[in-house]
Amino acid sequence: MEEKSLASKLLFIQSELKCPKGSFNSFGKFYFRSTEDILEGVKPMLRDLGVLLLIDYEPIMVDSWHYAKCTVAITDGEQTIAAHGYAREPEAKKGADESQITGMAFSYAAKRALGNLFLIDDTKDADADGEQKPQQRQQQPQQRQQPQKINDEQWSKFMALFEKVAQGKDRDALWFAMSGNVGFQPSKDMTVPMCAAAVKWLHSQE
Repeated sequence: MEEKSLASKLLFIQSELKCPKGSFNSFGKFYFRSTEDILEGVKPMLRDLGVLLLIDYEPIMVDSWHYAKCTVAITDGEQTIAAHGYAREPEAKKGADESQITGMAFSYAAKRALGNLFLIDDTKDADADGEQKPQQRQQQPQQRQQPQKINDEQWSKFMALFEKVAQGKDRDALWFAMSGNVGFQPSKDMTVPMCAAAVKWLHSQE
């Protein structure tokens, strides 16, 4: 029987992974899906498919904000497919010291990265016990200035760079790899920081 490629194994996980919301928010009185829930759901599949899951964390600065960046990847020892997740540290959180604030940011970044890799949509989920209700948590980002989106000229330059890097390569595979590495599907609606991240990755492939 022909050995499955790493991409085929990832597709199988994305199609078959069942990860119920097994954690409970005692303040908001709702269930949510945690990083640990995802890991417990995927571990048996990783074992059966013979692949490893790697998780790495990195603190980064965006403007004056501290962000937690998490990279998750699956590998069969020869090939690797990765995705990223990001979370910004809040200025403060009632009842939490600085180390706990950082830990919560990294935990949420890991959850986002795992969701990006395994196609788990948690955009409507709140995350954990907190002092705010889910509706309040969703409204918070709208109260701050939103990152500027790229214009038509920037999109054209981005696509021109992609076409340049894609010469002599599999365009679909390159696009898939880029999306997995930056953690999103590039589009005309992406923000300037998102475009910069995608451009940086493309330059690394020249």
